[in-house]
Amino acid sequence: MRKLYYTLLFGIFLSACSWLPVYHPDFQQGNMMTAQEVAKLHAGMTQAQVEGVMGGAVLQNTFNDNRLLYAYEYKPNNQPMKLRYVALTFSGGRLVKIEKDLTPKTKDV
Repeated sequence: MRKLYYTLLFGIFLSACSWLPVYHPDFQQGNMMTAQEVAKLHAGMTQAQVEGVMGGAVLQNTFNDNRLLYAYEYKPNNQPMKLRYVALTFSGGRLVKIEKDLTPKTKDV
């Protein structure tokens, strides 16, 4: 009888642990960028000046040396992943085009 009591008690304790939420750490990857940093960019800047403002690009475009890609992914605990990016195009060593999407887009992973 005592053995059955301890087995039931152990089962209750063990099942109580399953009610607790599992911890998922925040996950971030890429270039952390702010709207203020991107606002400092303007046409005519050199690649060195851009890297001075934004830092080095994490993504290197192997097919086009005249393009820098800055991407940032952030996944808070148990929430969808948020994506941001800035793509910069250079011509003759000068910045000619800025493509950006700083509003966090969610992506289900």
